Amino acid sequence: MVAECCRHGGSAIVALCLVWVSASAGAWPEPIGGQLTIETTEYFESEQQDSGFQQFISRTYFIRGISEHLSFGTVVAYANQFSYGPTFSSSQSGLSEAELFAQAYLKRQGNHATAFNLTGAFSTSQDIADSRAMGNDAALQFSALRGWGNEQFFLEALLGYRRSLGSDRDQLRANLTLGLKEGDAMILLQSYSTESVMDGSERGADFDLTQIGLSAVLPVREGLKIAFGGRRDLSVRGLEPGQALFLSLWWRR
Repeated sequence: MVAECCRHGGSAIVALCLVWVSASAGAWPEPIGGQLTIETTEYFESEQQDSGFQQFISRTYFIRGISEHLSFGTVVAYANQFSYGPTFSSSQSGLSEAELFAQAYLKRQGNHATAFNLTGAFSTSQDIADSRAMGNDAALQFSALRGWGNEQFFLEALLGYRRSLGSDRDQLRANLTLGLKEGDAMILLQSYSTESVMDGSERGADFDLTQIGLSAVLPVREGLKIAFGGRRDLSVRGLEPGQALFLSLWWRR
């Protein structure tokens, strides 16, 4: 559900961990008083001819339904990063994501659902040896979500604008998810696109990125599902392309 990156400059590497999918619960509302927790472990790597970048992330996503038309949630993640090349190697770790979000749902119309998401991201950037590392600057993101579905499949689209409160450039984000359902199991095909807009500082994030991901969600027992899958960068500007694998546990109460 994320994309990470590394940048090379001279004999040093600037490893910048970025999260491109907003903290969105989807267009369909959570039950009143219901809550969903997703614990994810993810491995990302990017390898070039003479250098590389690896990252391990532990992420917790939580959402709770407050009313028929409103839910609140949070995303927190911790990353361990490793960078290497012919004349250097480095490692760092720390908080890479910290977000709070509120999501409002319009009244459902048949198989259609519409929601609006407001996310506040706290700064998780670090300065290491005069280079920026780990996370993002603080930001606000507003997104609109639209979903269509039935018992066999669903299609969901997200369009969002992320306003940077630091040196990062503002971003336009568009995500698309196709889900195929068989009982409580699902196959998910997802695409994520991010495009930088406006001006930003030379130290801030400035990139364009398109990714595709495939995952499976399987029931374990009542209230618990397991998800596993991968993601690959398709089109990249300003970053080194890479791929990721992840494993998640979905706890619903």
